[in-house]
Amino acid sequence: MNIAAWFGLLSIALLMATPVLLAMLGEMLTQRTGIVNLGVEGQMLVGAAAGFAVTYASGSPWLGMLVGALAGMALSSVHALLCLGLGVNQIASGLAIFFLGNGLSAFYGAPLVGQQISGFHSLAHGWLGHLPIVGSFLGQLTPTVYLALILVLLCGLFLYRTQWGLVWRATGESADALRMLGKKPVALRIAGILTGGLFTGLAGAALSVDYTRTWVEQMTAGRGLLV
Repeated sequence: MNIAAWFGLLSIALLMATPVLLAMLGEMLTQRTGIVNLGVEGQMLVGAAAGFAVTYASGSPWLGMLVGALAGMALSSVHALLCLGLGVNQIASGLAIFFLGNGLSAFYGAPLVGQQISGFHSLAHGWLGHLPIVGSFLGQLTPTVYLALILVLLCGLFLYRTQWGLVWRATGESADALRMLGKKPVALRIAGILTGGLFTGLAGAALSVDYTRTWVEQMTAGRGLLV
C-alpha cells in the first residue's frame, strides 16, 4: 500500500470520526458542569434530521449544520428544564430525551428517507490540495473535519487557559465553592447542557449532511450511546 492509499484511508477515518468527536466534545462540556446527559443519541438524531431537511430544502450545507446544531440545543433545553427546573433524576431525564429525539426525528424525517444531497465539497482544488506530500491528504478532507479539529483546540484553551474555563470546571467539582464566590452553579449548568446540545446537534448534522449525505431513521446507530 503506497502513501497515497494510506492518506486516503486516514482521510476517510477522520470523516467517519468527526460526528463522534463533536458529540464527545458536547458531552464533555456538559459533564464538566456536573450534569450527565444520556440523551446524546436523541439530540444527534434531531440534529441529523433537521440539518438534512434544511440542506435538502435550501441547498446550503452550512445552513443545515447551523439548524441541526440549534435543534440539538433546543432538545437539550428539555433536559435542563427537567433536571434543574423540576428536579428529575438525570438518568431518567436523559433516557427520556433519547426516546423523544428518536421519535421526533423518525416522524418528521419520514418524508426525507432515501433522499440525497450534495453536502460539502472536499478542498482538493484549493491551496491545501496543492501542498507537497500532504496535499493529497488534506485536500480530501471536508470543512466539517477542520471545524471539529478547531473546536477541539478551542475547547481545550477555554477549559484550561481561561478564567471562565476554571469556573466551568469548578461547577462540576465544587459547586459550594462557587456559591461562596458569588457564582450561580445552576446558571452555569444550564449553559453546560445547552452548549452540549449545540455540539451534539452539530454532530448529528455532520453525520447526515457531510458523511452519509442522506437521511435514514436511527442513522446514528449508537454513536450517541457510545459517547
